[in-house]
Amino acid sequence: AQILHRNVAGRGFVARWGGAEFLIVYMDINMKDSCEELEAVLNQIRQSSVEFNEQIIRVTMTFGVAEGDFRKELRELFKEADSKMLYGKRQGRNQIVSEAVE
Repeated sequence: AQILHRNVAGRGFVARWGGAEFLIVYMDINMKDSCEELEAVLNQIRQSSVEFNEQIIRVTMTFGVAEGDFRKELRELFKEADSKMLYGKRQGRNQIVSEAVE
């Protein structure tokens, strides 16, 4: 959560979205640039670890990316991003999915 917040600060916002999911909203940025930003975030997460009960835990994240503006119905943007994220999890996790999936 700290990595996400630090990387989005001043350019959007991050919020907890369900149990282990986060919603990241970048303002005034296109799909290509948001994916580049998320790649930097993902690399930081891949390099980090958490110690719990004397065990080192590596965290993975899978991102589903949807592009739109607030004129598009938010429910559709959330559905698109969620569909891509679930696809990424089924395809091995720890990745960014921005292309259309079936």
